[in-house]
Amino acid sequence: DGHDHEGEDGHDHEGEDGHDHEGEDGHDHEGEDGDHEGEDGHDHEGGQEFEANEAALHAGPSTWQKVPNRPAFAFLGNPGDTVYLLPQSEREGVLFLGIAGDEIESGVFENDAVALNLVNVEGPGAVFLYATDTFGNPTVFFNSGDGISQSDVFPLSAGGHSHQNWGFTTPGIYRVGLTASGVLNADGQTVSSGETTFLFEVFGPTIFNEGELDIEVVYEDGEWEIAALDEANDREICPSELILQGGAATQIRVPDNEAFRFLGAPGAVVNVLPQEEMPGVLFLGIAADEIESGIFENDGVALNLASVEGPGAVSLYSVDALGNPTVFFNSEDGISQSDVFPLSAGAHSHQNWGFTAPGVYRVGLQASGTLADEGQASASEVKTFTFEILDESLSIGFNANGRLTLWWHSQTNKQYQVQVKSGDIDADWTNRFTPLTGTGGILEQPLEMQSNSAEFFRVIQLQ
Repeated sequence: DGHDHEGEDGHDHEGEDGHDHEGEDGHDHEGEDGDHEGEDGHDHEGGQEFEANEAALHAGPSTWQKVPNRPAFAFLGNPGDTVYLLPQSEREGVLFLGIAGDEIESGVFENDAVALNLVNVEGPGAVFLYATDTFGNPTVFFNSGDGISQSDVFPLSAGGHSHQNWGFTTPGIYRVGLTASGVLNADGQTVSSGETTFLFEVFGPTIFNEGELDIEVVYEDGEWEIAALDEANDREICPSELILQGGAATQIRVPDNEAFRFLGAPGAVVNVLPQEEMPGVLFLGIAADEIESGIFENDGVALNLASVEGPGAVSLYSVDALGNPTVFFNSEDGISQSDVFPLSAGAHSHQNWGFTAPGVYRVGLQASGTLADEGQASASEVKTFTFEILDESLSIGFNANGRLTLWWHSQTNKQYQVQVKSGDIDADWTNRFTPLTGTGGILEQPLEMQSNSAEFFRVIQLQ
């Protein structure tokens, strides 16, 4: 948008709590994508043009995505791997980076065609440029993951202006070298520019998969805030910088009890972030500690479910001492004004968050209340929290090299050990393979069969 927007609400609140929490990378990135000057080196808001060495192009934590399980997207990595995408469609708070040939006059180049060539990438991962059509099928222009060659080219037309997806596999700093070239109409000669290097900074999200974290609702000086409070580390985290993760330990089966039909049929597997604290599992609460008594009528504030994007339904419910559930949110039957969690000023509580299928969910929440002094309704902006429910089940098959391989989804920095035992069910498990460190994406272990009889394999998490 061309503005230096230091926070999502226009205030310079270096984190949402007044702390300067620069992000996991130690940089002070003002908002989700930092100081992004415009789409293509121009600040279209202010009519300003920047040299490449004067601009840093930021891909903030909200650009975090998972590679889909579609062969057409295998160039980005394995299904479930993490990738950071500056999208071809405009999205609030995210850099909308285009490629423009507006200043090239028609008739200068043969067929009015110019090429933008990828010639160099320095950084911690691979860089991609691709576009998806109306059916979601990608056309790849740049792919540094398989090396850089003459095929890494984006075709431009004189006077043209378009947007594509820019992808990065790993957080960090990238220097991307580009040249422009074309064949002159006048003499058929090919001319090329010198290399121009653009600096991209990719910021990874903060991932929470264990310990206590609260969704905190704040109303102060006439302004609403919804953030995540990590009280143990005395910090608040913007929702756009956060991934809330649930793994295998959150899997349960729906009981044969009519009161729990909102979760699914009896015996169905669902994932639940529980209202009671459990070791190694995210303990997610909702807090209004920072709202003073007397501001709202009856000290009441509502947290409303505004939207859900994901592979299944999302619910919020509590269970009393006799095992009876009270349902606050349930996206399975649609989202309405009845999807509301009532809060009291100064209150803090924990509920169960239910998810009916593994995958990534983006859950929009909005706070509201009626001001006591004027009887006027007040509501916050919708803030989106990202949940990732891991499918940590094992898959077995043959990899691209024809080797029998185990695959599973991993949690970042967790250690995994593949164990094996002979066909004797009573045999001891042994560690034949080196432990692997989780990446947040898919891990794979090629298998080595050492006998003609059956062998059993399993994966255990070491920490």
